Amino acid sequence: LHSATTPLTTHVGSLGNDGFDWPVLLRLAAQAEFNTSQSGPQLTMSARPSREVVSAMESVGRLLAGYATGGGTPRLLALATDRVSSWLSQFTQRCDALVLEYVAEKAPVASAEVENQPVNSLATPTESPRYTVRVLGPNDRLAMLSAPTEPTSPQPWCVPQTLFALVDRLGEQAESAQWASHVRNELHALTDRKQLEGDDVDTILGDLSDAAQEAERMADHTENDRLRVALLRAHWALARRLDCWAAMHEKRVAMRLQNRVAARGSLGPYFERVTGHSATVHDASALSQNLETYESTGDPTLGRYLADQEQKLQSSSSAVDRTLAEAMEQHYRNANIRVAVTAAMLNRLAGQSRDESNIVRDRVAGTFVRGMSDTRSNSRVLLDPSADSWQLELTAKGVVESNTLADGGPVQFRNHGTTNFAAREKVVVNDKGIHFKQTDANAYCRNRLVGVTTDYDWVPIFGSIVRDRALDEYGAKQGRARFEIESRVESQARESLDEQTREAVDRIRQRTYDRFAAQLDQFDIKLTPVEMKTTAERLVARVRLASDQQLGSHTPRPRALSDSLASVQVNETALTNLAVTLGLDGKRYTARELQQKIREKLPKIAVNGPLKERHETVFQFAPQDAVQAHIHDGRLELTIAFAAVEFDHEVMPKVVVHAYYTPSVAGLNAELVRDRTLGIEGRLDSVERAELHNIFNRVLPPERHLPVVHIDTEHEKAFEGLMITQLVMEDGWLGMAVGPTREHRVAQRSRSLR
Repeated sequence: LHSATTPLTTHVGSLGNDGFDWPVLLRLAAQAEFNTSQSGPQLTMSARPSREVVSAMESVGRLLAGYATGGGTPRLLALATDRVSSWLSQFTQRCDALVLEYVAEKAPVASAEVENQPVNSLATPTESPRYTVRVLGPNDRLAMLSAPTEPTSPQPWCVPQTLFALVDRLGEQAESAQWASHVRNELHALTDRKQLEGDDVDTILGDLSDAAQEAERMADHTENDRLRVALLRAHWALARRLDCWAAMHEKRVAMRLQNRVAARGSLGPYFERVTGHSATVHDASALSQNLETYESTGDPTLGRYLADQEQKLQSSSSAVDRTLAEAMEQHYRNANIRVAVTAAMLNRLAGQSRDESNIVRDRVAGTFVRGMSDTRSNSRVLLDPSADSWQLELTAKGVVESNTLADGGPVQFRNHGTTNFAAREKVVVNDKGIHFKQTDANAYCRNRLVGVTTDYDWVPIFGSIVRDRALDEYGAKQGRARFEIESRVESQARESLDEQTREAVDRIRQRTYDRFAAQLDQFDIKLTPVEMKTTAERLVARVRLASDQQLGSHTPRPRALSDSLASVQVNETALTNLAVTLGLDGKRYTARELQQKIREKLPKIAVNGPLKERHETVFQFAPQDAVQAHIHDGRLELTIAFAAVEFDHEVMPKVVVHAYYTPSVAGLNAELVRDRTLGIEGRLDSVERAELHNIFNRVLPPERHLPVVHIDTEHEKAFEGLMITQLVMEDGWLGMAVGPTREHRVAQRSRSLR
């Protein structure tokens, strides 16, 4: 250790009669003379350091020099280290204060003797003159922080406007007013500060975490459903921010401490094994601001940027960066589709009764058998609870009634048989696919002889002998015959259940994923299971529909009603992410070409008749995210962005069309109806705006509704007695549920405090 520190005197100076000789010279900025010329401001330094600075440097220098000359002890080194740390802490605090003063006064500071080196300022708390640090040569020790932050850099703590809006609404309710006041005060204490850190930051974050848990407890105990929803939204809004803020705060503190260490040259040789890139302090602040902007706008372009930032943080060598990336993944790339189906609904769809009659022509126990059989069976779906997959057990039970004639040549036997059977097959659905377990079946046969005839019944005595002999042979073959019948019934039950199961699975898969699989793969969009579980009552799946560059949901979904047989919640991000598969981004279409494209992609909302325009209209779609969906306040806002729209030989750049849709429910039919007039955004005069209204009213006509669900109850007997009990469009979610019909019941439309 002594030999390693001996060269230190070469770089930091040596102890002389006039004090410690430092190569870094401090000069009074107040005594500096500024000269303006064509080459820029000129600075002349002539003053000596202040007494306080010289004293501090001499104190530290003596300790270091004494240790380096051979008299060093571990205790002396520890004391020197403590002195250095303390002095550097005071030094940086003074530097920060002076930087703020410098920025406010916009004082010109320049370096006359240093090339490509920043000139920073510092001041002691007791003196008004500012000091500057001047590096005399390329080999001198760097003893200052980096250049001051530009005034346009983001604030250290962002203001969560959407969270404040939630808290303000809760402040208007008597039950939650005190809680809202406390949270509002804590948020202001955190976000109104000008510094990145403080001794109370951890305390404030802890208090806000306790408040988030308290909101959840209040939601569990209130009888006001709308207040419960608002409290849960506030709970999750706080929770996702606190997870990110805590990681950001750790990152800021770590970077702050790291920047306080000044060294000559690169520190690379000491950390050669460290790889990866870590964002700067200001990157954390900018990331916080971007997350808040995304909270309020849901802009998919910003979402792509945030997804890219998350991937960079995830690949960082810093554990703090990875923690922040995990928080973003959990809260901002959450599932954007949730489906829940009860066993009762599954049995309505898959459970069925079958009655069929068949001609029997077979050979049993070596004897030819002919006749008729009637089969009655019932199939049902049972749920097997699982925490990480869907597990279903399909069962089929039934009975086969048969009336047959066994022809044994000169002897014929008439039989009435009853065979009971049961079969079951287990199906497991997880993130690896659909797996069919081996079908198990069993049968039990009871056969009753109802008549025996022989060709010798007319012969006295001999006919009786033949009959008795035939009955003996019949009894001897009964066991073999029963075994063959049971085996064949079991085989038929297995085959029938396997066929029914695979047909049902293929039918569901074709109606859902297979319809979009090719398009999803083409645009690298994935259906990623976030959660799949089975309870005793229902199947639940939460999936994320997004590519690696797209975000998922970040707000809590609406809860379905307790008596729902089936429910689905779709987040606006799923709709926007799926809109990419329309293939409109960056494309150029004439009006007729666009109409044909809509007919191919969305046949149910396309206009039947051709578009009639005086001149050929050309649509140039935005290069990215041309079609977006936003859900709020009971409406779906569909936005279509165009890089340019051309008609009448004129080009109108950057046009955005806004179409609003509200839900309409009738029984088991739900659709979205155009609400209000179209919104046209762009630099347009009144004539151009009117012309665009005319064009887009033909592209998106008011009479064309967006179908949500349509079920024909006359042909779909499984849905008899059901209705849509919920159709909610709030906080970025469309939530729909199907439940039993009751007199005067209407679909729930809103769950929010107003």
